[in-house]
Parts: sequence; C-alpha cells; structure tokens
Amino acid sequence: MDFWVALQLRTARASGWRDDLTAHLEASRFCYPTDVIDSQAGCEDIKRMQVKYDKRPHNRRVQYWRKMSVKYPFTFEYAELLNEWLKAKGMKPVEQPYVLRDRRAVLSLSKWVQGKGQPPGK
Repeated sequence: MDFWVALQLRTARASGWRDDLTAHLEASRFCYPTDVIDSQAGCEDIKRMQVKYDKRPHNRRVQYWRKMSVKYPFTFEYAELLNEWLKAKGMKPVEQPYVLRDRRAVLSLSKWVQGKGQPPGK
C-alpha cells in the first residue's frame, strides 16, 4: 500500500489501453496491431471488433453509415479509395495498392515531393 501512496504523491498515474493508443497517436507512431490492419494480428483485431459490434442489440449499435457516413468502419479499403481517386483523375485503376509504412522512406518522399530533398534512393 505504501508503494501506491508514494506513486500517487509523486503524481504517477496508471495508464491503460486507451492511454497507450493516445500516446502513440500524439507521438505519430503506429500502435500494433490497431494501426497495422493488414497484418495477421490486425485481421484478428478487426474480427474481434466485428464480433463485439454484432453482439450488441440492433437498436444499440452505432449506425456508422447513416450517422457518420463511414462506409467501412472496421477496415481500410485502400484499393477502393485509390481507384476512386484515379477514376476522378481519368487514370487506370490498380488491382492491389502498396501501403508504405517506413517512416524514413515516407519523410524522404515527402521532402522530395516538396522540392526540399533529393530523389529517394540517392
């Protein structure tokens, strides 16, 4: 008990899953498996969320499409989103897009696109 009292007096706080997710979000870091949904663990996390959603009574479920215009609340349909963008620009659709998650590569590409850096790979 003395240990917990000492922690509280030193303003230490216990944190949980939501606090961990918030800390990752504020640090611009991925929180595995929540943010890496196309991995095996991410797929299992999606299934867990869908089962939890389906267990609720119909009148108590969040109406994602009707209330928030969210078409796919549990997944990210990268291919569909990319193909809609390409269709709007009059370009050919892609079958399977690639999602780049390497932070250094993304920053390098971002600097190159903004004209502030060399092309990636040099």
